[in-house]
Amino acid sequence: MGTMTDTEMVSALREHVLGESLRDVGRTVATMTDDCFQAHPALNLRCIGRNSCSRYYREMFFEPFPDLSAERKGFAIGKNSIYLELDLVGTMSGPWLGLRPTGRRFTLPITVSVRFRDGLVHGETMYYDARTWCSQLEIRLDDVLAAAADLTSAH
Repeated sequence: MGTMTDTEMVSALREHVLGESLRDVGRTVATMTDDCFQAHPALNLRCIGRNSCSRYYREMFFEPFPDLSAERKGFAIGKNSIYLELDLVGTMSGPWLGLRPTGRRFTLPITVSVRFRDGLVHGETMYYDARTWCSQLEIRLDDVLAAAADLTSAH
């Protein structure tokens, strides 16, 4: 479990992002370690393991926001990690964590810490202002927090 080179991390991240951009859950999760994780501190949400992360991708991003895109604003490489500064842009066209679609568009500044291990993505922690996201989607933050707790407790 040694340190990955910058080139190895960038290559692993490219494969991971390709799976995400294709909205292919299996391909995306295949780029991750068996004990992978997804974390959203703003929602107190953490999913661990490939099954949990598969559900996360479907319910948190692919189904509710089919037009989701990310515009990269910044990029930094650390030891076994890459940090991305992005603007996420999308429309809530499907149910998000069980909440009804609003049809509202959003632009959300976000910072992502991507951790790597054994040639794969180990996990991602996403930092953003949940209140801003909810306001743009015209949904209550309390409803999102409750729904995120359900996703976290299910795994």
